[in-house]
Amino acid sequence: MKQVVLIISILTYFVLSSTAQPKQVVLDSSNVHVIEISDSSLAVYKSDKEFVYRTDDDKSLSLWERFWLWLWNIIDKTTEKKSVRRGLNIAIWAASISLILYAIYKFSGMEKRYFFRSAEPARIKFSESEDDIRNMDLPQAIAEAEQEGNYRLALRLLYLKSLRQLSDNRLIEYAINKTNHDYERQLAGTPYAESFSRITFLYEFGWYGEFPVDRDMYEKIRSIFLNHEKLLIP
Repeated sequence: MKQVVLIISILTYFVLSSTAQPKQVVLDSSNVHVIEISDSSLAVYKSDKEFVYRTDDDKSLSLWERFWLWLWNIIDKTTEKKSVRRGLNIAIWAASISLILYAIYKFSGMEKRYFFRSAEPARIKFSESEDDIRNMDLPQAIAEAEQEGNYRLALRLLYLKSLRQLSDNRLIEYAINKTNHDYERQLAGTPYAESFSRITFLYEFGWYGEFPVDRDMYEKIRSIFLNHEKLLIP
């Protein structure tokens, strides 16, 4: 939550800075004593190379540098218009609000499944009710998902199989409304805690992550699940 507050504060500062009204200019009313330089003295200064400050920088610039110089000049002239400045302010506000919303989402732990759910089809139909998970033929469902090439679903079924095995061995109290981290807490201090945390990480990465699970990745993850299952065999 501290990260969210920090990000919101920084964004608010930049937005307010970009939209702040220019300060009123206070004219200097003090007396000024003007010193005039004679033409002869001015000619001497002009002929002195120490006072020649102008350099022909344009000739030393590359085409790429000249392009950016030209572009920024156009941008500077464009932003002088009041309507353009107003549009930029609106764009900055919209971008800032979007970043704030994203920061809140990122640090609040919202479930990723609502944003990154895969659109790949699945012919295997099952409901995630407690009775269905306990009674369905998970090994057969896993094999069917593998044959279809639906490796994300196969990974999901592998994880459900692991949960059922832990429940059958009375190592966790399975319930449909519990989270994976609830089961991690139940296994804390047991010989299975580290292995379960590992398969939970891989499962959440593959199922809720935005990257597809291909065959090679699935085979590697599957071998880790099999090693975890061996720990549960007496």
